[in-house]
Amino acid sequence: MIFSKWIRFTKQAGRARIGLHLSPQKILAVKVEGDEPEFEQRSVPSADKLIATVSQLFSDTGWRGRVQVALSAELYQQFQMEKPKIPEEEVSAALGWNIRDLVKEPVTELVVDYYDLLQHAVSAPKVNLVCTRRSLVQELGEAIAEADCYLQGVTTWELALADLITEPEPVQVLLFQPAGAEPLLLAVHQHQLCFSRQLRGFSELANAPLGTLEPFIFDNFSLELQRSFDFIVSQLKLPETGKIYVASAAPDLGALVKKLHDVFDLPVTLLVNKAITTGVEYLPAFAALTEAEGAG
Repeated sequence: MIFSKWIRFTKQAGRARIGLHLSPQKILAVKVEGDEPEFEQRSVPSADKLIATVSQLFSDTGWRGRVQVALSAELYQQFQMEKPKIPEEEVSAALGWNIRDLVKEPVTELVVDYYDLLQHAVSAPKVNLVCTRRSLVQELGEAIAEADCYLQGVTTWELALADLITEPEPVQVLLFQPAGAEPLLLAVHQHQLCFSRQLRGFSELANAPLGTLEPFIFDNFSLELQRSFDFIVSQLKLPETGKIYVASAAPDLGALVKKLHDVFDLPVTLLVNKAITTGVEYLPAFAALTEAEGAG
């Protein structure tokens, strides 16, 4: 969980756990209390109506509980950089000033946090710095508090999804693709997100059966996957990919899984949970609850 030190809102009682995936276009939400999760989504009329739409969601549903939020890529920025050799409690502030020439907003208007990247012996320690608008976190917390809920934390959709991979070894890849979207590749090793990449030009894989697509589409897709696998080994100095998980809206998942297995000769497993059976687009909201559990 990131941005945890910026959360300063009164804790409310409530057994339900609520996950939100926020983007400028849509809010996807899941509430877990008992055996059967509840799912909701709301369209956001315009970017400046995001917080108002969050408030309306809670008003419509009457949901109460602990809320964990996953931000879509449009709502945060991230930068990879070397970790300064200073006390841990000073790192976020120091890194914040390091990005002042890389962001449009004044650093004082951002909340900044980071997570450590896996380190190999020949390189200096590195981190992924993540930042978002301070006003977004503040207004989000206020809206959730007004709904008699407790904002437990804010994270990114990539970190939330990575927490669904629970095996420490070997390097494992998650391919996530809702309908109409480009595939997202996440590589996880030793419970840490070590690589992420949006694979452009392959939205058709989630929209039409594999057998109806031109063969070059999957050929190019597998080539981009192999390039990613090679990068993980050659540049990140990590072991070779050992397993692929798939969470996709593809209409013929069995054919996709078989094709991936045939090409890469790796175990390929469909990720299955109640969010995916409802709609794969709900997975980041559901995954945010997994990260909240891990955060204790």
